[in-house]
Amino acid sequence: MVEFQCRDCTAPVSRPVTDLVDVGLLHRHPDPRVASHGGAGEPEYVPEGFFEAHPDESPIADAAGWPLLNPKDLVKTSRNQDFLHGCCGPNGRHGPNTDCRNGHPVGIEMGDCYTVHCVALDPAAVIATESDGVVTEGTDAKTPGDWLSIAANGSISDRRRAIVLLGIHDVREAIPLLSDVVLNGPESLCGAATHALYRLPSVDAIPALESAVHESDPLIRERGAKALGEIKHSQTVEPLLERLAIETDPSVCHEIKHSVYDGATSEQLQQYFQAAETVPGQKAILWLFEVVRGDGVVDRLVAIATDPAIEPPVRKNAVWQLSVIASNEDDSPLLSETEYNRLLFDMIEAIEHPAVKIKCLETLSYREIRTEHLQSRRDDLFRTFLDGPSTDPSVRSTARAYFEQEHGAH
Repeated sequence: MVEFQCRDCTAPVSRPVTDLVDVGLLHRHPDPRVASHGGAGEPEYVPEGFFEAHPDESPIADAAGWPLLNPKDLVKTSRNQDFLHGCCGPNGRHGPNTDCRNGHPVGIEMGDCYTVHCVALDPAAVIATESDGVVTEGTDAKTPGDWLSIAANGSISDRRRAIVLLGIHDVREAIPLLSDVVLNGPESLCGAATHALYRLPSVDAIPALESAVHESDPLIRERGAKALGEIKHSQTVEPLLERLAIETDPSVCHEIKHSVYDGATSEQLQQYFQAAETVPGQKAILWLFEVVRGDGVVDRLVAIATDPAIEPPVRKNAVWQLSVIASNEDDSPLLSETEYNRLLFDMIEAIEHPAVKIKCLETLSYREIRTEHLQSRRDDLFRTFLDGPSTDPSVRSTARAYFEQEHGAH
């Protein structure tokens, strides 16, 4: 096994990882080097715990031949905000975006919703050193029964690698052992066991994964949420929403909301929004409102948008979720375009907080309004804020920008 370090300062960049000899274990796809499309599973290109030393081809165009790792195997790195471009994550197209803990560029991470997930380390920026976590027995050459035995009784490094292999090779007999590791094993193995259970979705693993989503390590919580979502069972929705109500890490919130995307009901979302203790949790629950079809969804979002006791970022998000619901072209939409336009007028009049009012004004400014009456009402509304002596300066600036866009500067 090797550990990658920054060449400039020798800071660790990766955990101990093993050279991937069997390239058939790369992301399973008719062409494993083609990125996924439409967020199809956000697949990990390299299995966790391994690296591809000298890839002939690479999903990252600017990193041909660079060692490829699973992003989860990075340690104490940070993303360079100047080079982060993408939708839901870095698309890896704009040069080095990953720095060591001391700020030296070391590689390029790819992790958008339409791409495979991997990180390429720049050979000129890192060095590979032999790790103390050397596997003393060649687990790759062993049988699933051997891996089970090693995962239960080997050294920590051997157990971790055996656990990874049990998940990769779909050894379902390992589910009780992996669940026990998550519940009772050493913390250093909890993440690997949780990820292996993601590859082996089973209702039998639900109690262990419920425990995983409450671990102190956000990476383990994220993996636990992803694994629960993969099971696709109604029993997983409640524990995920319960965690979402108190979650503070945006990445974990992102994974939880995707895991309950198809299973949550309007009543559950309302219940857990009321119980939510964090802004990330509230915003993630609001995102789910657009995918449920239940009575009271629109009214609930309007109430959130206009409630002065709720944090402004959450209220602004409620305004946005209403616009998403209004834009859905269903046979029986919860909210028509015209109804949403009228709602915006009502909310603008009711909302006092400048940032939330601006969100409504900006949304209204780019809406397509087909009736002359509402067009006139919109102009009159913006003119009120433009001319009002007590109008907040930021609101007045928004109104001025609207008139300059719609009618030209005067």
